[in-house]
Amino acid sequence: MPDFEIFNIVKERKRNEILECMKRQKKVPLKVKENIEHKIVIEIDDMKKLNQNYKGDIYSCEGLDTFILLEKSYEEKLIYQISALYDEEKPLEKEDNSKFQVKAYFEAVPIGNIIKEKFEYGIERYPMLGDEVYLASKEELNKILGNDLEINENNFIIGELSNKKGYYPKINIDNFFTTHISILGNTGSGKSTTIKTIIKKLSEKIDKNFKKENVNFYIFDIHNEYTNISSELSNKISLEEISIPLELLKKEDWLNLVLPSTAIQLPILINTLKLGNLLEKKSSDNISNWIKVYCAKKLYESQQTDAVAKRNKIISFLSEIDDENIKKNLSNYDSKYSNFSTQIVEKNFLSSLDNYILKYIGENTAEEFLYVNLRDAEVSIKDIMTLKIALDTILAIEEAKGGNQIRNYCSPLITRIDNLINQYSKTLFSGDKNKLNKFNLLLKHKDKAFEIINCSGYDNHDLLFITSFILNNIYEREKNNRKNNEKNLIHFIFDEAHTYISENTDVTSFNPIAVFEKIAKEGRKFGLFMILSSQRPSELSKTVLSQCNNFILHRIRNNIDLEQMRKSIPYILDAQLLRLSYLKTGHALVVGEGFNIQLELKIHNDIEDKSSETFKPSEVWKN
Repeated sequence: MPDFEIFNIVKERKRNEILECMKRQKKVPLKVKENIEHKIVIEIDDMKKLNQNYKGDIYSCEGLDTFILLEKSYEEKLIYQISALYDEEKPLEKEDNSKFQVKAYFEAVPIGNIIKEKFEYGIERYPMLGDEVYLASKEELNKILGNDLEINENNFIIGELSNKKGYYPKINIDNFFTTHISILGNTGSGKSTTIKTIIKKLSEKIDKNFKKENVNFYIFDIHNEYTNISSELSNKISLEEISIPLELLKKEDWLNLVLPSTAIQLPILINTLKLGNLLEKKSSDNISNWIKVYCAKKLYESQQTDAVAKRNKIISFLSEIDDENIKKNLSNYDSKYSNFSTQIVEKNFLSSLDNYILKYIGENTAEEFLYVNLRDAEVSIKDIMTLKIALDTILAIEEAKGGNQIRNYCSPLITRIDNLINQYSKTLFSGDKNKLNKFNLLLKHKDKAFEIINCSGYDNHDLLFITSFILNNIYEREKNNRKNNEKNLIHFIFDEAHTYISENTDVTSFNPIAVFEKIAKEGRKFGLFMILSSQRPSELSKTVLSQCNNFILHRIRNNIDLEQMRKSIPYILDAQLLRLSYLKTGHALVVGEGFNIQLELKIHNDIEDKSSETFKPSEVWKN
């Protein structure tokens, strides 16, 4: 055999031996220098050790958030994540202080462990000084991220690891959507894109794996930016297209709608609603008729009521009263001057009212008889106009009792009710049958996955009422459904949640966000979950925020917001909190039960809709 052929054979064998050696090559170990509380410090005297070749793959330490591991046994590996790094100059020899060597130090925090090839969050045992530390391999990293599992229809992906290209952590639907979720970040940091991406990825699952009629999401769209969701999967409706049946409003709903601000206004509002309930009873009801006559008398005696408006209200009270004496005297109520021509005529009119009242009150005084009926009445009305009539009457009754300043004390309440009537009597509270039917269909949520409610144009007070009213009605329904063993899951996406689900700092006699706090604490038992999007975590209800177990955190720079997150999120580390201030747009720290570990992701941004995109002055100003 020629020499050159022997040479080639030897060369080939040598190459194979080198490759085999590389495959068998052990990771280059580092050493644990310190073990302080819940972190370890690793000293690196040779920076070359940060670049390794293991089984033919090249590994490099990429700084913060890099995963490292310690092998405690053949079956157990402790997983840590680098949280800080620094260097320090130290003399080479004690006798020669002029020569220094730079040593690097990494701090790492515990994440979990790999036991029998399966990753588990949290650790029970801690490393010893001198334990060997290795960079996590591809196989180990996939176990940590949960990507080693078989393809699962219950997993979805929303982004890529920021510091490790090509790794796409899988999120388990069962873990992610069975807790309350907060998506937090300053304006322009990518919150809306994240929500749209989650909806898009879920929509892809609905097309393949899930029935759209079984998926129930309510999206309260504050800025009208979720219009790109497929019409096959979503119903899009504006608040202008529906009418809320007033008789469904409970006491708490009325308080959120009218917002009585003082101890005086609150009982006035409650009595107003109860009186309205009595006034709306059928005219054949003797109690209802008696109260109308009594109210007419009190309104007439009120000195601070406009004469023309007073006459119109009195006429509305007495026009359906079947009493000849009242009808006869009412005809003398001059429409031109809104008064009576002589004192005798006026006296006869008041006498006819007194005689009618005395037929029903017996030995009681009129005030006692009225308040007995008010006590038993419901806090409910069917017509928004009844609210105004009843309020004027209650104020007139209080004035007749000597409360001359009652209208001044209640002027904000009067103004608020006037605004509600002017703004919503023909829209949200119109009583239109078609609009009422659309509202009922909205609550039923039967045929499509997403109910997108356009709330743009409504102020924060009205948003609080609308969202809490819908939420409470669905909550009560699902409580009853659960008793019948019906299985439903309903998710509510609240955009700009801090504007209406806010921490209540005012000292009031009622809690305006009580239903949100109730759902936050009890909703899981009945299949109700909230997804909150907010740019001001510090203004969100602390109770609601504390009940969230999954967080997607975009860039936040306000110190007050960062401090609130430190208090509310048990999973987050100080280094990660500091890192939030420097996150790029579209990047987010994800922490919570829906994720194997805390991760920094670059959220997918392939959404065609650009409704929340910020325009550049250099482009706009040229056109």
